[in-house]
Amino acid sequence: MTIFNNRILLVDDNESIHLDIKHILQNDDRNGRKIGINKIEDELFGSDASAKHLNRVSSIQYEISSAYQGGEALKMFRDSYEHGNPYALVIMDVRMPPGMDGIQTIKEMRNIDNLVELVICTAYSDYGWEQIVEQLGMSDKIQFLSKPFESITLKQLALSLTTKWNIAARKRQYIQLLENETEKLGKTADGLGKRADKQSETNQKSNASLLNHQSLVERLTSTVSGEGYKGMAIIALDLVGFKNINEAMSFSGGDLVLKELETKLAAFLDIGDFMGRVGADEYVVILTAADSAEAKKWVEQLESELSIPVLVDEVPLRLRVQCGVKICPAIETAVDLSLLEALSALASAKSSNKDIVYANSIDDDSKHTGTF
Repeated sequence: MTIFNNRILLVDDNESIHLDIKHILQNDDRNGRKIGINKIEDELFGSDASAKHLNRVSSIQYEISSAYQGGEALKMFRDSYEHGNPYALVIMDVRMPPGMDGIQTIKEMRNIDNLVELVICTAYSDYGWEQIVEQLGMSDKIQFLSKPFESITLKQLALSLTTKWNIAARKRQYIQLLENETEKLGKTADGLGKRADKQSETNQKSNASLLNHQSLVERLTSTVSGEGYKGMAIIALDLVGFKNINEAMSFSGGDLVLKELETKLAAFLDIGDFMGRVGADEYVVILTAADSAEAKKWVEQLESELSIPVLVDEVPLRLRVQCGVKICPAIETAVDLSLLEALSALASAKSSNKDIVYANSIDDDSKHTGTF
């Protein structure tokens, strides 16, 4: 659903209860009536403050339907659900003679839609707590409200529970979106099998472990001085928008995002390649015996892989990286200088909002894109 679902089904055999609850939740102020807090604000701060408060309160609107018997409520509930317009909240009385009581009605409703939020509202003790749990089971979607109740308690329940329903609905929508987009991107069974095989092969490579800055330099030096050295590509890359991810999902969520990125980077390493982490969200990948064209192809393949959303704490995210590339020839490769040039190219990519920048302007086929 793309809009806030504010639909409430009120079930009670007493018509006056319907009028009272609707009056409370719909902020009825006809005939010049004001709620108590407006009077206090008028006295302390003048009518302007009260008007502002009333505007804020009045912005909370609910679509309230009434049913006076369990059978009638069940039919309304089923019809709304089957037409794709479910209720977010049901406020249910327990005693409603001569038909089925509220507990029985709720039990039937949950067989139709177990995602609805429920408030059991009663002045009697026909059912004890143990009996209700036995009938309905343990659930965080069932709350209790004893009559008589204060209006602020009812308002708080209505707002918190409809908001809770909508947050859960959006999460389900995001997950469905993720599944649909993955299917559109052609993740066939064969393709998934090949990726799994490649990942398994990668996990077996000892050189795919994540190196720190010092170990990375030592490994670079060893590679350059080793026999059979044929040059390499140094790719420094940065995760775009990582600060925003940390702020939105906390540091633990940010760590999960980095682990997803590291897993994808490792999956693209061949034998002899290696990588290291040199900053909070900056990495360096070494492609041995790779020239400019091969480095560019590697980055494009990585970007294609990152275009598939990843699910982090039930939230789908598309990752994007920016890269600085230094192509090192087979002779006269200065490790410290080459690494610095790759990091400088990355800084240039970030400042110009480009996907790829090559050190020393070599084969600069960089492209401009939007932000994360």
